[in-house]
Amino acid sequence: MNYLCINHKMRKKGFVYTLFTIVVVTSLMLLLQVNMISTTTSVSKSTEKIRADEIHYLVEGIDKDIGRSGEISGRRALLSIINWEITNGTFTTTPINSINEAILNGTINSGDETLTLMENNTLINWMTTLETLANKRGITTDIILKNTNTFLAIPFSLTITNNASITARDVIIELAYKRNTTYSNTIPIDNLEDPYTTIKSYGNMKQNFIRCQNIKGIIHSSDWINGFAYVSNELDYENVSDKQDKILVTETISDKSNYNTFAGIVTEQNDIAVTSPYVFSVINATNEILNNSIIVLDNETIWLTNIINQPNSTCYFNDRNAPSFLNRLEGKDTPDNDFGISAFLHMPSLPVEMQSGSDTYVLDYVYLENLFD
Repeated sequence: MNYLCINHKMRKKGFVYTLFTIVVVTSLMLLLQVNMISTTTSVSKSTEKIRADEIHYLVEGIDKDIGRSGEISGRRALLSIINWEITNGTFTTTPINSINEAILNGTINSGDETLTLMENNTLINWMTTLETLANKRGITTDIILKNTNTFLAIPFSLTITNNASITARDVIIELAYKRNTTYSNTIPIDNLEDPYTTIKSYGNMKQNFIRCQNIKGIIHSSDWINGFAYVSNELDYENVSDKQDKILVTETISDKSNYNTFAGIVTEQNDIAVTSPYVFSVINATNEILNNSIIVLDNETIWLTNIINQPNSTCYFNDRNAPSFLNRLEGKDTPDNDFGISAFLHMPSLPVEMQSGSDTYVLDYVYLENLFD
């Protein structure tokens, strides 16, 4: 009796323990299951965030690369067109359209000819490469370029703008990101060969676009003139010969006489008005300007050619009456705006039959405008 009672009590305790165990295990399993669902959800959200961030940074990178590639393609386009013109001995009739076509497609004359130097360097090439790299990461990318525009903003640089539409889609999490952007690149023409001079001189002269140095002062007349610098602090300029071809460069004209018949005047002091074209308050002018060198007065700017009978020292300066860079690509002798540039040609460097007059140096467009048929 006692045995059965004890046995019954033991079975009852065993049942209670088993029930307790089942409850505990069930609770643990439920807890684990909840944790697994929570962890899976967390991992899923984390993956989506990583992919979303990746798309965002991809689009950011493409945006920046469009600007960088535009600068590279723009520079090579100018080089390619100049090379094409010099090789063929002819000018493009639509320089802006030719530049845009070269940048986008690497061709000229509406696709009739391929520009070798643009191979793998067009904007389309760059965009295709970016799209290929994105696809390798499971992101489908569409980059659409439109409204390419080229214009002169200053005499020695072109500005090239473009609108771009960038769309990136993630095939894994079905997320899309779109951005419209506008980029602008300034492309300097420095050190490019001037096709205008090369072609119009029948290849007898070659000049690169090298900017003259310049110094500035306070303008007191707006005439554009050039002449040989006469650097002097004499008190009386009565006996100076050929003053009409010279620009007086002096510390001050105060208490000095016979200076008004110079072609122009440059002083270091803020002097009184005179009848000649002049620029005052030019710091250290008498040391900066070489005596007998050709200088150009253009409003408040003094362009320093440093030419003293040195045929290889020519450089370009702003000249409102001269053809601009785009005009030169077109072979035009006259400007469309105030962004004209010119340089001096050294006549003795030309073949005898091409020399004219007694001048050693002449403005390039003045000499060349009637030379080429």
